[in-house]
Amino acid sequence: MESKNRKWKLKKGAPYPLGMSKRERGINIAVSMKGEEESGMLLYEKKSGRLHGKIPFPKEFRRGDIYCVFIEDFSYEKFHYNFYTKDHIFVDPYAKKIAGNEVWGRGADKEEGRNFLRGAFYFESYDWEGDEPLSLSYEESLMYLMHIRGFSRHASSKCENKGTFLGVIEKIPHLKDLGIHQVELMPIYEFEEIMDQEKKEVKDKKILEFLEEDPMENNLPSMNYWGFVPGYYFAPKASYGRRDSIKELKDMIKELHKNKIEVILQFYFSEKMMEYYILDVMKYWVLEYHIDGVHFTGGDIPLKALATDPLLSRTKILYEGFPMEEIYKGETPIYRNLAEYNDAYMYDMRKMLKGDEDQLKNFVRQTRKNYEKAGVINYLTNYNTFTFMDMVSYIYKHNEANLEGNRDGRDYNASWNCGVEGKTKKKSILKLRKKQIRNGISILMLSQGTPLIVSGDEFGNSQKGNNNPYCQDNEISWLNWRLMESNRDIYQFMKQMIELRREHPILHTKREMEMFESAQKGFPDVSYHSEAAWFAKFREYDRYIGIMYSGKMKEGADGKEREDFFYVAYNFHWNKNSLALPKLPRDRKWHLCVNTDDETGNYVRKKGEEILLKNQSLLEVPQRTVMVLIGR
Repeated sequence: MESKNRKWKLKKGAPYPLGMSKRERGINIAVSMKGEEESGMLLYEKKSGRLHGKIPFPKEFRRGDIYCVFIEDFSYEKFHYNFYTKDHIFVDPYAKKIAGNEVWGRGADKEEGRNFLRGAFYFESYDWEGDEPLSLSYEESLMYLMHIRGFSRHASSKCENKGTFLGVIEKIPHLKDLGIHQVELMPIYEFEEIMDQEKKEVKDKKILEFLEEDPMENNLPSMNYWGFVPGYYFAPKASYGRRDSIKELKDMIKELHKNKIEVILQFYFSEKMMEYYILDVMKYWVLEYHIDGVHFTGGDIPLKALATDPLLSRTKILYEGFPMEEIYKGETPIYRNLAEYNDAYMYDMRKMLKGDEDQLKNFVRQTRKNYEKAGVINYLTNYNTFTFMDMVSYIYKHNEANLEGNRDGRDYNASWNCGVEGKTKKKSILKLRKKQIRNGISILMLSQGTPLIVSGDEFGNSQKGNNNPYCQDNEISWLNWRLMESNRDIYQFMKQMIELRREHPILHTKREMEMFESAQKGFPDVSYHSEAAWFAKFREYDRYIGIMYSGKMKEGADGKEREDFFYVAYNFHWNKNSLALPKLPRDRKWHLCVNTDDETGNYVRKKGEEILLKNQSLLEVPQRTVMVLIGR
């Protein structure tokens, strides 16, 4: 069956794949449309945006609810497009590129003007140069959460391509130097960042103090800076590119992969989203963009379907939790691609860090948690919480700049300001805050799950106490890279703790430790100690504990195995406490390699520079301090 419409010659096409696909001598269109009313496609002139014409779809070209149309000899290069049913016009949900929102913050017109949203034809090939997803294991990984725009938008980033995919490429040396294995990107699919074209007038001087520069003459647009809204899921966000967001995103992923860094994308789906569509989105990004993983947020996610899809079996899938028995039915996966990602670790560890009562049991459980069938993502901060610096500088949220009367965001943050809320010049408080940051980094890097840090935490980034800057496209959310110098000590400490973790497999095992003997040498893989060795107290008022790890590690070019011993002394009490040390094999002695209270500032000592303890049976731990011993 053929249909002639003006100069376009239509034939019955294929129902899959949905969206636009280029075929020999034409374009195949497959779009789902319910109802019996007239349906078709609108064409707009690419340069002017004016309506060029419409192409009604013959009803006989329909299979189920899918119109399957092939347009022969179609000069698609001149046009953009939308679909229509009767009086309703909509953007192709499978569009690979979206036109009309190329400039960040300008917004798309609600009516058909010069700047309304529409699908763009895109069939350019790309040379991946043999690139493939990396399939790194969770136990060997360190994750880094970033917002593409905020990561390099600040003038201090010194990037040529600020706030874009290309800006990330410019910062790859920083990621490598820190020791990052994955970047987790907040939504990068096309979404509308302007939530409301009405501007909210800002007159309150206190609010203006939060906005270091007023971007719109005291008028702040209602901005969705984060992107956690339904969007156009097959298309990269055009404003995150300079000229060609699709090519530039692929360039970014390819360059990250060349540097052994995986790419994990966040996707928000509402409860209304159909299962087949979510699966189509995921498979497209895996095949077309070589992504390594996805982190789902939002409503009814088809976890079982995603977890059991053979194409996605080596794609990391992160979510709050998974019905493991439903998914694996008693089997153990060859490759752990699922991972639990929720706030439980954050709250337990923050409470312990600030010295809350009756937290020791939860603390110990979280340091060890590491499932056999799935990974565990550990974090102390995230995009919707205080940063590391704010976690030790504020008790209460300060979201006034969001213009919602400080009612938005989390009311409880499990944080402590070290004695003064917000900014202070008191040296004793500033010193304690830095120490608490080091303690927090130590907790994160010495826990068995996969650590995640938020971009900027490595150099003490602050959001001025705002724990929900979803609408802040300004210096509240942009990373100030000048802090790399003023807080160089934080960066160096985090980098050194990452290196320590990487060098010792006993600190990041593949399976959860079970307190069994290691290599028949009389030492369990993990054990707990208090004032007495091999005996831990978990009283409500206890805020200190010693944890010993014992296991095999490979050392040297020959890969020879040897026994590794670590003892981590945690004291989150405001008084100093003593912890008993277990006896090591005769050829070993306890040496101090990490001390977050070191008065010389030498918090982490390199191999061969550790301090031999004079007392091999008892360790005195200063107040609010983490110390790490290694058996040499």
